[in-house]
This record gives sequence, structure tokens and C-alpha cells, in this order.
Amino acid sequence: MVQPRFSVSSDDHTAMAPRPGLRGRLGRFAGAEDGSVLVFGLILFILMLLIGGMAIDVMRFEYARSGTQQTLDRAVLAAASLKQVREPNEVVEDYFAKAGMSDRLVDTDWERPTLNAKQVTADGRVDVPTLFMNLMNVDMLASPAAAGAEEAVSNIEISLVLDISGSMRFNGMQITKLRTAAKEFFATVLAGDAKDFTSINIVPYAGHVNLGPDLYKAFKGGARLHGESYCLELGASDYTTAGLPAAGLPPVPHYMKWAIDSATMDWGWCPGATATVKVAQNDRAALDTYIDSIRLHDGTGTQSGIKYGLTLLNPDMRSIFDGLNTKDIIPDAFAGRPMAWPREAGSNVQKYLIVMTDGEITEQARPRYTGLRDIDTDNKDNEKVNGVSDPDTVDGINHDLWNAKVELDNQPADNRPTSNLSSKETNIARFKAQCDLAKAQGVIVYTIAFNTTSAAAAPMKYCASKPSYFFEVKDREISAAFAVIARNIRQLRLTQ
Repeated sequence: MVQPRFSVSSDDHTAMAPRPGLRGRLGRFAGAEDGSVLVFGLILFILMLLIGGMAIDVMRFEYARSGTQQTLDRAVLAAASLKQVREPNEVVEDYFAKAGMSDRLVDTDWERPTLNAKQVTADGRVDVPTLFMNLMNVDMLASPAAAGAEEAVSNIEISLVLDISGSMRFNGMQITKLRTAAKEFFATVLAGDAKDFTSINIVPYAGHVNLGPDLYKAFKGGARLHGESYCLELGASDYTTAGLPAAGLPPVPHYMKWAIDSATMDWGWCPGATATVKVAQNDRAALDTYIDSIRLHDGTGTQSGIKYGLTLLNPDMRSIFDGLNTKDIIPDAFAGRPMAWPREAGSNVQKYLIVMTDGEITEQARPRYTGLRDIDTDNKDNEKVNGVSDPDTVDGINHDLWNAKVELDNQPADNRPTSNLSSKETNIARFKAQCDLAKAQGVIVYTIAFNTTSAAAAPMKYCASKPSYFFEVKDREISAAFAVIARNIRQLRLTQ
């Protein structure tokens, strides 16, 4: 049998066999990565658009949320003020209306848990439609907002210890600037309902502190030796306690050590009748009149000023306050004061000691000669004192220990016959001891150094309860210092 023969033309061979290099190109195409980078880039681009869009939505939402929260905070602070006469809901609604956010306010609530406290809360809600997140089925971003504020006026007792030394006439009449600052202070701390819970003691001091007849008697001062003022010669032991001075202390003689400016000053190391201590007062008009009437005197006994400022905050004074109340010297509302120290259990009072000076604490001087006859060489026994020829007894008061004005007026300025009961350094130490006693009892101490030297400011800085409670000020800055202290006493705070 003849086998069939097959033949393949060159053209047929070409058609049936792969073309040269095609297999390689197919392999290269299968392994190529250029296309995958493009696809991955497209995916990343879409994700970046989504993330950027989400950021824009979140940013829009946060802007709306923070604006709503800030409006809530401002609104409840204003509504909670005890000086606010409008209803709290009206105040909050007005704030939101003026901010163009009335639709975001949900509710307002308030209460007066006590006469001297006010609490306001408000709720809001923020709803912001999304622009990009709706692609992920998130059509709205929403959040609640809430704020609360409370102004609570605790029972407040303040001792204001003010320098009325002769140097307060310098630098454009510093006493005038002090008067303005003090009156602004009264206006703030006695505003509104706070007046019913705030008692103010004022302790003006020069060389010493004039207690006035009622406190002098209550403190069991020694026999009066002249009729000019009511200052006690405090001893070393009196500065080791926050309590009353020792009984039977002698009065400060009526004298001066330094030069006098009769236009602004009255004669005496112990201040006169215009500058006696004021106890537990809250009549703003009366306090303003009192501050305006004070005259300057000789010496700078800041240690005596703070001693009495602290004593008038001491609960041991309560029976004396009650006695002054029966004489209508203290308002009925304060008959039970001073209240317990702030750190005692169950105490519902905050006590403040505010001490201001314009100079360095000086030595405690005393006339070297304490009897008129001791220095009388020219028959001045017969010279009239207070209109009476015999200075030994005036209005029933023995004047043997009165270094009389008629004697010292003849001495050269700054060179009058005095000796020192205590040195400047001793008095600074006594001042600091009283500061420590005050702070140990929870009394908040503010101090003001006014137009003074660094040496004079140093004890005041030591005395303050915190570094921020010490103010070193010039000229009219004293008003700003008193304003800060007054605002701190009137505490208005956010509770949420």
C-alpha cells in the first residue's frame, strides 16, 4: 500500500505556528505593573476626596458646635449673675437670638437654692447636614450641648487695712486715689444681694490704730490718760495670737515724731476721730462718706493695722459684736459675727484680709518724756490745753502721761523727743507673724504695695496668700488692684 504523503506549505506553517516573539510579548504583558499603579492611584484619589470631604464636614460641625457652646457659656454666666434683674430664660434666649442660633437652644432651667446663690443650666443641640459624608450614608452630624453657671455669695467678712500715714499726701495726693479705689471696691462687693451677706471692717492706720471709745472699752484698755484718741500700746505677746489684745494696756500718748502738713494731716501718732475703726458695716453710702473724711496722721505701723484687721475676723469677737449691735453700731444681720474660721468644720463663711501700704513699716515710737512737768521749763503748766488751764485734769482725765501738743509743737521737725518701744525690724517680724496666723486659719490675704520701694513691698509680698494676691502698683493702678480683688470675692463660675 502506498502511504499518503503530506506536505505543508511555508504559508500554512506560518499560520499554524506562533509568530516569532509573540509569546514573549504576551508574557511581558501579563507581568507588567504599569496599569496597576494607575488603578491604585485612582483608588487613592477617590479615598483622598472622601477623607478631605469628611474633614470638611467635621470642621463645619466643630465650628457650629463650639459656637453653640460658647454662646451657652456666655448666656448662663450672664443669667446666673445675682445682679441680673431679668428672668434667666429671657437672658439665655436673647443671647441665642442675637447670635442667630435660636434653633439650637433646647431648654433653660434655674433655681435659687438660697437667697445668696443662683444656678442656671441650659441645653442646646447642634445638627449639621453633611456635604460629603452622605456618600457613606451619613446625612447629619449632631451633638448635644450643655452649660451651667452658679454665682454663690457665701457669708463674707472683710477687713480692709488702709495706710493713712503722712506720705499718702505725696505723688499727686495718693490718698485721693485710694479713696476712689476703696469706693469702687465697696460698689462691687456690696452690689445686689451680696450686701446682705458681706460685712466690712475698715482699719485705718498711721503710727497706730484708733479703736474708738466702744472698742477701746470692749478690749479693756487701761485708764485714759488724754482725751485725743483711743490707741492701745500693744506688747510683744499681742502679736503672737489672732485674738484680742491683753487687758489693761496703756493708751498711746498723744504726740508726733515727724513733720506735719496741716493741709492734709491732723496732729497725732494715733489717728484722730475721723479715722477710728469701722466694724461690720455694709452701708455703701456711709462707707463712702467715711473714706472721704479720713485725715492723714504720723507714722506707719502696718503691724498694728494687720493685728486689728485679723482680730476683727476672730470668732472670739462675737460677744463684742453682739454688744455693738445692741448699740445700733453693727447692723442686725451681723450680730452673730464674726463667724467660725473658714477651716473649722461646718463653716459657711469666707474671710478676707486686705492690707495696703505706701511705705516701709517704721519703728514704734513713744515720747521720751511722758509727763508735762518732766520737760516743762517755762511755766507751760498754765498754758491752756483743750481750753482748760490746768493740763493735769481735763474733763476728768489725768494728763500726766500726755506729751502735749503745746510741748511738741516747739520741737524741730523730725527731731522731737521720742524713744522706740520696738524697732523697725521687730515690727516687720510681728507683721509677718500676723500674716502667718491669718493664713493658718484659712483667711485669704491680699496685699497692695502702692508707689513704694522694693524694701517696703517685700513684707507685703510675703504676707499674701498666693503670689498672684500681691499687687505692686503705681498711681491709678491701685483702682485696678482693688477691682481685681473685688471680682475675686464676687465669684461667678461655670459649673459645666
